Amino acid sequence: MSMQDRGGQDEVLYAQMRDMMQRAGRGTWSCSHFLTPREARLAQALVAREGRDVFCVLAGGYDEAERVKAFVLPEFMNEPEYYCAVIGQEICALSLRGGGFCTLSHRDYLGALLALGIERHVLGDLIVQDDSHAVLFCNADIAAYICAELVRVGKDGVKVQRLPEGAQIEIPKRYKSVTDTVASARFDCIAAALAGLSREKAQMLIRAGECTVDYEPCDKCDKIIEPPCVISLRGYGKFRVDDVSMQTKKGRLRMLAQKYI
Repeated sequence: MSMQDRGGQDEVLYAQMRDMMQRAGRGTWSCSHFLTPREARLAQALVAREGRDVFCVLAGGYDEAERVKAFVLPEFMNEPEYYCAVIGQEICALSLRGGGFCTLSHRDYLGALLALGIERHVLGDLIVQDDSHAVLFCNADIAAYICAELVRVGKDGVKVQRLPEGAQIEIPKRYKSVTDTVASARFDCIAAALAGLSREKAQMLIRAGECTVDYEPCDKCDKIIEPPCVISLRGYGKFRVDDVSMQTKKGRLRMLAQKYI
């Protein structure tokens, strides 16, 4: 996506959020569709910057959800008992269970859902539990349609069941630890350590526009990375950098990170 296209999408998001803030100012809550992490960060920052007597809550159905909805509410609803009830009205979890005849991947599930004519923005995170089971977070108003119409994923039949609100959902481990030492907290040093590249190759990757920091494109090799943050390196994966501060006896910095798996 070009920077111009991204800028146009940002303006659409800002217009939607400003409309939601106006409604919340009149005493009526509203929520967005499911947002990417970058969109969620922009939406929350806009409400914090421009909102008056309103507040924003991000929720995706479980802690550490990647795709979330932005709820903009009037200040009098700023108590968990109020806004949690609202979130429960808008987001639900579905269990998607295959027959076990073949291994089903994230791509298989998502492809089957989109083939039903469902748009991606009404779907939140889709978490593969094992070879034949996944949990989907989605708009509550689309849940009945998915339960009725999603009968096959890949080459396997599936049964879809709505999970009760508050159901305990086991989230499989999504990260693999990455540790290394780096000369400094510069982006090129961090990227090289994360991807297992030489610093020169990491610089080429960054300058080619293939990297993001906290979901924002970044082509500056000398950018100082400030944990915690999320770094994506095209072709090498996505990483959460937790710390780059502890100094070793040789004067290098110890990097602690997690790679999304």
